[in-house]
Amino acid sequence: MKRHCGWLVAVAVLARMGGVAQALPVTDGLQLWLDASNMASVKPQGGGAVADGVAVREWHDTLVGGNTVAENATQTANTALQPTWVQSVAGIGGRSAVRFAGTDIMDIEPLTIGGSPTAFFVLENKSQGGGGSIHRSVLAAANDPYKGTGNGYGFGYKRAGSDGVCVSLGDGTTEQKVEYSLAPTNAFEILSYAKDGTLGALLRNGEFMDIGAHDRTSGFYTGKYGLGRQPGSGDRKYNGDIAEVILFDRTLSEAEHNRVGHYLEQKYGLATSFAPPADNVVDIRSAYNADTLAFDPLGDSLNSSGTGYRGGNNEKFLTNLAGDDFPDDGTLRVANGPTFELGPYRTGDNTVRLDKGTATTIDIADQAMRNLSVLHSAVGFNTGYGSQNGELTVNYTDGTSDTYVWDLADNDGNNSQGESKDALTGLTLRKFGPGNGQWGSRQLWYQTLPVNQAKTVDSIGLSVADVTDPDADFGVYSIAMTPSLFDPEPVPLDGQFNRDTIAIAAAEPTGNGYRGNSEVFITEDFAGGPNTPNLPPSGTLVADGMPFQLGPFDDPDTLQNNTWIIPHNQARTGDVRDLRATKLAALFSAVGFGPSNANDGTFTVHYTDGTTQDFQWDVRDSNGAGDNGLATPALSDVDLYDADGAGSFPGNNDRYVFVQSFEVDPWKVVDKVTFSTVGVSDNGDAEFGVYALSRAGFSTAVDLAAKFNRDTIAVANAEPTGGGYRGNSETFIAENFNGGTNAPNIPPDGLLDVGNRVIFEFGPFDSPDTAQNNTWVLGRDDTDSLDVPDQVVSHVSVLFSAVGFNAPEGQQGNNGTVTLHYADGSSDSFEWDLVDSYVHGGWGGLARPAIEMMDLFDSDTDALIAVNNRTLWYQTFLADTAKVLDGIEFSTRGVVDAYGADAEFGIYAVDAFYIPEPCTLTLVGLGLAALASRRRRRR
Repeated sequence: MKRHCGWLVAVAVLARMGGVAQALPVTDGLQLWLDASNMASVKPQGGGAVADGVAVREWHDTLVGGNTVAENATQTANTALQPTWVQSVAGIGGRSAVRFAGTDIMDIEPLTIGGSPTAFFVLENKSQGGGGSIHRSVLAAANDPYKGTGNGYGFGYKRAGSDGVCVSLGDGTTEQKVEYSLAPTNAFEILSYAKDGTLGALLRNGEFMDIGAHDRTSGFYTGKYGLGRQPGSGDRKYNGDIAEVILFDRTLSEAEHNRVGHYLEQKYGLATSFAPPADNVVDIRSAYNADTLAFDPLGDSLNSSGTGYRGGNNEKFLTNLAGDDFPDDGTLRVANGPTFELGPYRTGDNTVRLDKGTATTIDIADQAMRNLSVLHSAVGFNTGYGSQNGELTVNYTDGTSDTYVWDLADNDGNNSQGESKDALTGLTLRKFGPGNGQWGSRQLWYQTLPVNQAKTVDSIGLSVADVTDPDADFGVYSIAMTPSLFDPEPVPLDGQFNRDTIAIAAAEPTGNGYRGNSEVFITEDFAGGPNTPNLPPSGTLVADGMPFQLGPFDDPDTLQNNTWIIPHNQARTGDVRDLRATKLAALFSAVGFGPSNANDGTFTVHYTDGTTQDFQWDVRDSNGAGDNGLATPALSDVDLYDADGAGSFPGNNDRYVFVQSFEVDPWKVVDKVTFSTVGVSDNGDAEFGVYALSRAGFSTAVDLAAKFNRDTIAVANAEPTGGGYRGNSETFIAENFNGGTNAPNIPPDGLLDVGNRVIFEFGPFDSPDTAQNNTWVLGRDDTDSLDVPDQVVSHVSVLFSAVGFNAPEGQQGNNGTVTLHYADGSSDSFEWDLVDSYVHGGWGGLARPAIEMMDLFDSDTDALIAVNNRTLWYQTFLADTAKVLDGIEFSTRGVVDAYGADAEFGIYAVDAFYIPEPCTLTLVGLGLAALASRRRRRR
């Protein structure tokens, strides 16, 4: 799967039209920001407006956020040393740069770069001059940072023949360098540097290149810095273009560092390894197949290149024109909705286009998410042809999928389905093909869909296969998501560990390991063998989205049992702390197990109520994967070491550690687990090691018993009178009701699984002889609240219906409100989609059918008053996982009933997805040691 994602958002038109600078994503601690594309910040020698090729007298600091004091770069003393401004540079998507010709210099005075800076440079890696000093300064202190007594910084490249990048800082006696070698590429790149304590880190395009000592922590130089050349030096001068310089007076966290780097990547259209913002980005660039966004109001010849909508018509939306709302920086923030990244506008494909009757699948970086939002539009689509909707499928890494109705809004604004919402309106569509037509009042829509956050999303399928409009085209511009904060947790197995099978050093104690042969797997810091990708020395491993805590295995001089060994043809049961879960996952391996005999074992879950649940345990040969497909490699090419064999490796880089997940009963409490290899065929010396267990959170019923005030579910014709809806004893019936169609009515056990990890628990409605309140009934224009046990939940789902409700025609927004109240006093309110129980599909589109075609029974007349035409609905509301849920409020205030105003709304069950341990999000220092994990992947 793809490792990182991004969105090209550079728009050269903005620079040509004198627009303001884009929004920098991090401004806290901002000290200096020089942006050549911010035309207002560039002052030519002759005064007036800046123009292509003019000499630059001043390059002004852009003051935003924490940057309140201007530290401008100037060259007023010697016009011969002034650089030039280049309006459009091809290597950075047509954006602007300041060109330093190898002699030019601009002074920034005073400038102090202290003990914890973070710096970014977008510049050209061009061949530098030869001879003299090795340094070719981009930004350097005037007091010579290239000697031991220099207390200022020197950022720059190296001379020809010594090609590379270097950041220098004197510690008082020695010039300390963080550097690496790199031949000139004649391409633009993003160099970034961060200092944390006494360590300095240097990154190129997001790749960690070097880390080294920069010991100075005080007494930093205050005075003049030179841009493009070290002040006073004849040969320490840079030759190339500088597009942007950003300097912070603090060490950014790794997340902040990535955000700034990713912002620069997108702004200049560069290929980097900076991670995208984690809050909303899904990379779909690989699926872009059409250019449907016209960027330049000055020339149709550029805009007509590529392929737009509807073939030869080449229809495109216009961007950056008066009256159009496309964002200049490519970031679309929907009010009370998601944030989308569009682009690129200027060059290349920018849209996933589906012609009528087609489908596509977008491969994305594997990630867990709470929901996803699709930004889309349609051209030439008329709902009069029928078959209005497509399908959107979320495919998970475990091979399962969820399919949703994809509400394809009419490009004329006839959004009759209601699941899509306005994202941008008032757009202009221009035909660049024959005829050159132009139409206004076009729009983009977005639709948000829930995702099973207990699983990892692998890809997203889009289909308009059933759309019948002959010339309709549909475009997807961006997909945003809310990341899963669902926090799986390890299940302690310490009490079951009975063998030491993981070595951290060759001196690991003998007498343990697999098969009595002291065969052990090794960790990444083991001195010997290829070292990687062996077991992590930290003892923590994430596989299939689940965290596993291994170990201990941190001391070679102590016998530390770290594995639960299951011998061949035996079973072992372990007691675990009582817990609920939606799934348990096991991390395991095998040694000496023949692949020709790869029949499987059994994994048994024991519940506290005395029941058990058996699963096929897919035991695989450590020399290769089996063919069942239930388990997947968590680590491949692991080394097996023989501690008795004088340092021999029975298998170099050819063993596996596997992960397998088991879907357990979320309504029960797990007490014990059993791993069994009884019946597995082998020559007898196979052993299976279980290293760790992990559990995922669970769906749980919210107790509504205190709020039940009406009996609206009948199990027999003799159901007590006086209940039901509207004072008419109208009730829905269970499947075991003696009469009616029986199915698909309400399940008699009171459990209803509607998918997406949502299971509703009714109750009670099992006795026809007793008036059992089983429904929380709200009338029209009513409000009531439910107190719930304080807990962190990811989402709340409500099962409900309505009787006698007739929404006025055309008032699809005639809905109630559900409010989630948190323990800190804050709340989130949502539209509660109250759909008439008689109208299948309704208008709202937010709620989904849970049971359709049910019967409605009148216990006063002992007759079915409606057969196969009623519906129970459910709707999911996303909670704030950083807060503790305290209560839920339901309101029908303002709801209009078109006929008789006798509507009543019944709530049967509330389900919540519980997060075992709330995530605490903290901003930490960059953590240069952590960055080292990305060390020199590319040179």
